[in-house]
Amino acid sequence: MPTKVLIVDDEHTIARTLTLVLREHGFAVNATYDGESAVNIAMKWQPDIFLSGDMLPGMSAYEAAVQICGVLPQCRIVLFSAPRMSAGDAPPAGTGLEIEFLPKPIHADGLLDKLRSVPAVFRVN
Repeated sequence: MPTKVLIVDDEHTIARTLTLVLREHGFAVNATYDGESAVNIAMKWQPDIFLSGDMLPGMSAYEAAVQICGVLPQCRIVLFSAPRMSAGDAPPAGTGLEIEFLPKPIHADGLLDKLRSVPAVFRVN
């Protein structure tokens, strides 16, 4: 069974492009554009990987990750972000989330390597 990746980004072109690239390389993919719909999809579809931009409208990527991992603790969290994150963009402390980061711009080879690799995580305690 292929690895299931839930892609979330408010930039529709990025979400669609990532969807095409990952499907072409054998991943099962579902894409959406905001944190709230990502949580709803994750509860039904149960992805193996939550791949999201760090800045989303409404519910943040971190809030969505907390909710998803609360139900699906085995779900891997990979956030892609601009080269410089501000202090306000940091994940909430005390969540216990294990987050992997992928800097923008995203290159297909780097993304595929990251998703196929053993996770290198940043734990938020």
